[in-house]
Amino acid sequence: MNIESRERSCPQIEIFLGKGGVGKTTLSSLRALQSSSKRQKTQLISFDPAHNLGDIFHLKIGEEYQYNTFLTLKEFDMEKRSRDYLSRLTHLLEGIYSYQKAFHLDHYLKLLELSPGVAEYVILLEFIDLLQSDVRGMRIVMDMPPTALSLRFMALPQVNNLWCQKLLFLREQIIDKKEILENIRGRRKGKANTKEPDKVYEKLLELNKKMITIQDIFQNRDLCRIQIVCTDERLSIMETQKIIQCLESLDLKVKTLYINKFESEEPGLSRHVSKELKDISKKVSHVVLVPFIRETDDMSHMINHVPEL
Repeated sequence: MNIESRERSCPQIEIFLGKGGVGKTTLSSLRALQSSSKRQKTQLISFDPAHNLGDIFHLKIGEEYQYNTFLTLKEFDMEKRSRDYLSRLTHLLEGIYSYQKAFHLDHYLKLLELSPGVAEYVILLEFIDLLQSDVRGMRIVMDMPPTALSLRFMALPQVNNLWCQKLLFLREQIIDKKEILENIRGRRKGKANTKEPDKVYEKLLELNKKMITIQDIFQNRDLCRIQIVCTDERLSIMETQKIIQCLESLDLKVKTLYINKFESEEPGLSRHVSKELKDISKKVSHVVLVPFIRETDDMSHMINHVPEL
């Protein structure tokens, strides 16, 4: 997966972040509906373990549901994806280390499902699979899980890059020492001094290239738009500040701040908006005020009463 070749075929990605309960799922759903209403192929994917997407659309979505010609709804099954990932990891290790069963690694792999880092990694794997599928010209709207997990997911490509670079260096040293030992034993006597392919090194190199690509996509504001949903409430504002601070440390910029449940009829950021929220608005490219709308079973009614997201 190469970022230069992906830019022409990469979908428009929109990532919705925010504190639980601020209306993140509702606004990401409205965004997807607005997009599909313009005959834009759109996928709305909920990574939230609460699975509120089905409640909003009053449907039993399951893994995938074709809502209309241009809109596909998906709910990410974290537990199933974790099991699939660990199964693939087991087969991979069996292929690389044929002796792994002697160390009962298959037993320890079962514990990995509960280990820190698995949840964000399986979300990243889903994201990679998505990019490798036929998504040319599509808009992908991602309703993200709680903030802590979402930020670990956003940071994972850079963290993995650092690990991969270090592990590649260590693996090179292992390969060099292994080659020296083989030469001492005379196994390669009379052969050209060329390195044989190393499966571990090749897998690390492949992973490193993928992580670089994902990091480039996250940092490319033409391809990936990071959106934050908040309300003018103390806890929501505090969490929004933390999100922006964390994203800035990753060199990631917020495209749009959605101030949800905005009740003032005054245009712009009125005097009713807190100073903290006004300060936050200066750190993003766009601010969208979303009026307070009473709950309704008709999503099309809500579309008609909210601004273009």
